[in-house]
Amino acid sequence: MGDMSKDATPDVLADLADAVIALAHHLELRGATAQEVAALTGTEITVIREIHRAPGSTAMKIAEATGLQRSNVSATAHALERKGLVCSGGADGSVRGTGFTVTETAVAHIERVRAYWVQRLSLMPDGLWTDLLRTLDTVRAGTGADCGTSSTLPS
Repeated sequence: MGDMSKDATPDVLADLADAVIALAHHLELRGATAQEVAALTGTEITVIREIHRAPGSTAMKIAEATGLQRSNVSATAHALERKGLVCSGGADGSVRGTGFTVTETAVAHIERVRAYWVQRLSLMPDGLWTDLLRTLDTVRAGTGADCGTSSTLPS
């Protein structure tokens, strides 16, 4: 294992993973919200989130940011393009080597999902927020999992 504190025993790490999975399950789209957004695969979600975070990214940049294979990113981005959720191509009409951007339809879907997440997370007790947001910044810094935003907590 990597360099970890003596408190990070295998049981503690497994419990942390279990808590993350439980939180992800809590945030899964359900009911009306799930019906209001496009049904996407896990890879499509990963790719569209990265395009939304970094508009104009090429398949290579998306692959580097997500850990996916470039060929899979390219195929997935083009599938999203056929669904009307992303577009590609340069101003001169060329496509190769140009980046992808999300469409207004995709932005509307992303906003619905984020609003649902906010609603679900707003049920958490107020006292947990400061520690959780600091932990989020620490996790982002340690894993490179930058979601394009910061919790911007005061020091």
